[in-house]
Amino acid sequence: MMSDHRVLGLVGMKEVSGIPECYGLHGIGQSGGVDLTSQSQVEKFDYATSMDLKSRGHDRPGPLVIERGGIKVYRPLLPFNKSRLIATCQREDMEWFEDHTNKDPSLTRRNAVRHIFRSATLPTALKPESMILLSERCKKRDRSLNSAAQKIFEESFLSSFNTRTGTLIIRFAHANHISSLNLSQTSADKGIIAALLLRQVVTFVTPDEHVHLYSLHGAVGKIFPEIVGQTSSETVSPTPFTVSGVRFQPLFPQRDKASCRYQKFEWQVSRQPHSSIPSARPLIVVPRSDHGKWSEWALYDGRFWIRVRNCSSFSVVVRPFHKDDMQNFKQTQAGRELLKNYAPELVRWTLPAIAIRDQNSRERVVALPTLDLTATGFERNVNWEVRYKSVDVDSLYARELCIVK
Repeated sequence: MMSDHRVLGLVGMKEVSGIPECYGLHGIGQSGGVDLTSQSQVEKFDYATSMDLKSRGHDRPGPLVIERGGIKVYRPLLPFNKSRLIATCQREDMEWFEDHTNKDPSLTRRNAVRHIFRSATLPTALKPESMILLSERCKKRDRSLNSAAQKIFEESFLSSFNTRTGTLIIRFAHANHISSLNLSQTSADKGIIAALLLRQVVTFVTPDEHVHLYSLHGAVGKIFPEIVGQTSSETVSPTPFTVSGVRFQPLFPQRDKASCRYQKFEWQVSRQPHSSIPSARPLIVVPRSDHGKWSEWALYDGRFWIRVRNCSSFSVVVRPFHKDDMQNFKQTQAGRELLKNYAPELVRWTLPAIAIRDQNSRERVVALPTLDLTATGFERNVNWEVRYKSVDVDSLYARELCIVK
């Protein structure tokens, strides 16, 4: 409430969660294992691109392995209040530890609230029992809204999910589907459901660790203008936009002259083009290895886990591919066709590139690891392994592939 939270911000602490401070640490932060049984599901949603390349006579590698696992924190004692836990420890003659900083009301806002609960007489609505009941109601509402968003996601047409380029193509279900769900919805509820739907989609592609719902309000209006009281999406020309490090590009919107309405179109969801400021771009430096050892796994751009074995005589960097690299990136005809058809236009410049850096800090790209492309002559000098970040592959199991012609 103090932070102007609404329903989804008042559900309280989660029973299961990751460790925020361990983001980007391989084997701890949502990584360290792979679920090969899920690969067939990802391959199914890469079918459209695969067949498109096959029709041109070009092969290309299958989808990247997706990371799973990591360390989670479980909180089985959340249903019990502190006094009961202390009484249990005392009865069983068990020692426990309390962080002494929790008693300093000036240190954090949470400590200040604790101090108020201990020392002040509060109205009934703000007593712990009332707050717990409020949290339970919010949890119930949270489950209902998330369930509705998942239903809309399943009714939308996902034509491809490409782990090698970090792109997704989707045709959203009509806004009327949100309004027709069996819920006593307010306009605010509809907006939350749409934002939850977009967050689910954005999470597959974004470089950001977290996607906050409040950052998606503008995106809701661009994709579902009916929900925010604007003109129907069928009569408004869709335009590209970016949110949470992700670019939404409308694909082939066609307007019917008789009805002046736009036919159903798809959105290509991809990584937003990198900043023009060099210091703001992702960068991994891999020193030369005398013994052919692999580097540690590193999370590149919040999307790809990469490790490199550098057997060259120079240092190696992993950084964004850009237009200046094309001139010296020598490829076979098949490789050039693969790059042209698999990573066209702006998507190409969001891919990670492995470059050799000489003594004068000049760089030459020798590989595009996510496409499994190596510049001619460098096959033995630099090796790599790459995986895609942990995403909710399980949500794909509930749906069937719909290839939109």
